Amino acid sequence: MENKEAIIIGGSAGSIDSLMEILSALSKDACLPLIVILHRKSAIENRLEDLLQLKTNFEVIEVEDKMQIENNKIYLAPANYHLLIESNRTFSLDYSEKVNYSRPNIDVSMKSAAEVFRGKTVGILLSGANCDGTEGLRAIKDAGGIAIIQSPETCLFPEMTIHAEQQFETDHKLSPDKIAEYISNI
Repeated sequence: MENKEAIIIGGSAGSIDSLMEILSALSKDACLPLIVILHRKSAIENRLEDLLQLKTNFEVIEVEDKMQIENNKIYLAPANYHLLIESNRTFSLDYSEKVNYSRPNIDVSMKSAAEVFRGKTVGILLSGANCDGTEGLRAIKDAGGIAIIQSPETCLFPEMTIHAEQQFETDHKLSPDKIAEYISNI
């Protein structure tokens, strides 16, 4: 498989269960940084980092501004900030207005990843009830990266993945266990 440098996963309604299934099935050989952008409210899901940590042997870190991106780590976008990736492979947090009613916004983060990692990016879109993620996933594909959607029939809320699938040809449509297998084989 072609050399990749980062995996970015976006999800909204119904995506936490899918993400936990993916994390629990990841091979210990998976080593790329995994960047996770989930729509969430800070007051309700402020311990999401701890919940995800229970499902994986990899360290789960809620991103802080100017944090260096390292392999073998899972990075979680903090609630209420857009997550950007700088050319020096650090994170930047942005508090600008919400995009499509969301902050963090999946499109914003995926477009940023596509600009930095170009064709060495894998973008994955999970369950959700809106259209966020389509433009970001398309940016990853247009940059030469891999665009994956969770198969709609395995989504609690398939609208997000169906929307992406209707807008452009994604590279793969996979169930959560197959997404974990794909990541583990990169």
